[in-house]
Amino acid sequence: MNPKDVEAIVQAMRTNLLKLGSERHTEEFVLREVYRDFNRNKEGVLSLDDFKGMLAKLNLSAPDMYLEALMDKFDRNGNGIVEFEEVLQYVIYDRYHKY
Repeated sequence: MNPKDVEAIVQAMRTNLLKLGSERHTEEFVLREVYRDFNRNKEGVLSLDDFKGMLAKLNLSAPDMYLEALMDKFDRNGNGIVEFEEVLQYVIYDRYHKY
């Protein structure tokens, strides 16, 4: 898996979050709302299916192997699960950091 492919997905997420946002609703707000829609178990962690649903809501899709690699990048604390704050940090706050 090429790291540039993973970064391209993240960049597309950022772009679409900005498009869906507004003056009142930042990309962080939009990401939180999309996350709430797909965090079906309400445990605060993302499954691969949840993540696919989030991307679909952002008008994006990617093969599972890319999504799995991206979820591995999101899991900053290495506990094997992806929490919303990890996604937020990687997608929104680290926008100028190249991986």
